[in-house]
Amino acid sequence: EQTHLLHLEGLEWGDYRLAFLANSVEEIISGGFSRLDNVTINYPGIDKTDYYFLTVIPFTVNDNESRSYDTQLQRLHGVVRYKFTNIDPDIKAIEVTMDGLTSTGCFAGTYSNDFSYTKRILVNQAGTAATKAEEPTIVGTFPTMDGRRSSWSIKLYNDEGDVAFYDRII
Repeated sequence: EQTHLLHLEGLEWGDYRLAFLANSVEEIISGGFSRLDNVTINYPGIDKTDYYFLTVIPFTVNDNESRSYDTQLQRLHGVVRYKFTNIDPDIKAIEVTMDGLTSTGCFAGTYSNDFSYTKRILVNQAGTAATKAEEPTIVGTFPTMDGRRSSWSIKLYNDEGDVAFYDRII
């Protein structure tokens, strides 16, 4: 367990919220910081495979006493890893689609802008994904909307062109 000490001197009496955004990059944040509700975290893209975390601590200044708060970081942006092995030689491409993800998060904790992600992976003659033979495919994702679940589908392609011979929701 780690403890961090932060001094905020000279604050007017009133209600405040202190936000900590951890392991993030500035490019994904937009909105004015004058109101925390206006700050949004925008989906950085499938190639951003870092984990981003946030915590918001509400507090009140109504006397000169020190306060202590315990908090935990909430994961905002996660990573999905998948790997295909022992692929049939007739399979020339694998397409993975994730539905029900979101592209915008808010410091208030809500997510919006429903979107889907699709990635096609070409298969080499050795029967492994052509990206890097033994490494998983890594995709950065945002969470789903409140009360909704995401779904995954997989399509398999052979030499017959752009029509999948296998198409299933997992």
